[in-house]
Amino acid sequence: MTEHNRGMSDYAPLFGMMIVFMALVVIVLVGMLLTSLFNKAYGAELKTSMMQGQAFEYLWTSRVRRDPNDGIASHYEDKLTATGELLRPYDTKRFTCAHPDPRELGQVLRIRHFDKCIVCQVNDIGPAEYLHRAIDLTPAGFKALGVHLNDGLGNVKIDRKSSCL
Repeated sequence: MTEHNRGMSDYAPLFGMMIVFMALVVIVLVGMLLTSLFNKAYGAELKTSMMQGQAFEYLWTSRVRRDPNDGIASHYEDKLTATGELLRPYDTKRFTCAHPDPRELGQVLRIRHFDKCIVCQVNDIGPAEYLHRAIDLTPAGFKALGVHLNDGLGNVKIDRKSSCL
């Protein structure tokens, strides 16, 4: 019976798999470290909430936005507003919005997204503070700003002006 002496070339596939595995471990650890640093820098933490029997997670931060006139816009439809109006998805002409401050009801605001601008009236209270949205727009306003409804969110600037000039 002869013994087979294995050379280094017989172990090459095993070393290759070990290197790939170690690289993946390093990538995961770096990702976890960067996420941790981001969360500490911005005071963010992952929270869980229940809505209609479904659990969902969201990133929550306790830090206040730097400029209350800059923020994230979302869209909403099919609901009764605080002023008693009913929003419908097929109403393509109404530029109204929901603002977190109830004192803004009835005010006219200028909303800008890059080079596009709309003027809308505040007819509802919202969005929820914990979602860190600055304003909710009707689908018509959202489309007019050039933000796709599928995206769901868009960065906007908000002014108390009645024209886009």
